[in-house]
Amino acid sequence: MPLPTTRILRHLPLIIACLAVLAPAALDAQPTVRPGARVRLLVPSADTLMYGTVVALDSASLLLAPTPDSESLRVPLAALERLEVSRGRKPSTLLGAAVGAVVGAGAGLGAALLLTDPEDCEFVCGAVQVGSAVIGGTLGVGWGAVIGLQTPRGPERWRPVPVPGRAAGSRP
Repeated sequence: MPLPTTRILRHLPLIIACLAVLAPAALDAQPTVRPGARVRLLVPSADTLMYGTVVALDSASLLLAPTPDSESLRVPLAALERLEVSRGRKPSTLLGAAVGAVVGAGAGLGAALLLTDPEDCEFVCGAVQVGSAVIGGTLGVGWGAVIGLQTPRGPERWRPVPVPGRAAGSRP
């Protein structure tokens, strides 16, 4: 029977791969509230959800700017029932790629139609037009995906976070 250290060394690449995959997820599972974060919070006394950007955070309160040009509000942490941090909106990568493919294929076909003269060639022009459409569509997929990645859509997504200074699971 091999020594335990030999077994560990034999499986070391697998252990490192698992840690590399799981470590970012474990770090992401412990969200914190920092200045600059967009938050949504429920204050039962106001009976409403409040949205804004965290300006400052201390052990007793959170300074919240509801809009960039408005005056900041101080919200006591003890008054919070729920606190959530924005995860942003979903990117439109697939939609951008689809639109880019159609636009790119159309542009490639249009360019081929403008640059080829049907009277000068018999069956080669069709192949050139199809090839141009395929090349244009392929380039369009890449450009559209990049543009879609930068274009958020849909509702804002939220992740609940523990209220700073309060034990997990406790209520005010």
